[in-house]
Amino acid sequence: MPLCCKGKSDLTRSRIAEDFGASNEDVALIPTLAQAGYAIGSLFISPLGDLIRRRQLVLLLVVMCGLLSIGLALAKSVAMLQGLTFVVGITTVGNLIVQELKDR
Repeated sequence: MPLCCKGKSDLTRSRIAEDFGASNEDVALIPTLAQAGYAIGSLFISPLGDLIRRRQLVLLLVVMCGLLSIGLALAKSVAMLQGLTFVVGITTVGNLIVQELKDR
């Protein structure tokens, strides 16, 4: 297939797989892990906004997400990339807590 006919996600996935020496299947799992992390965060982190101060929780989540994103940039293996992506997904639920603040 010519390069111009491939989708952007196919090119990105194949490039990541090539860079890490991993299979396309392993790399294709990364977006799924991000969504799974977001779902877990929605279930377990978001309700913490009712138990502890929301502003501090949002600040903590933003800082953790930023630091973990640096870890994503420095990942040395696909397994590390997968694990950090899952945890970043968990910490990205800060927007749900901010939405609760806005609605009050």
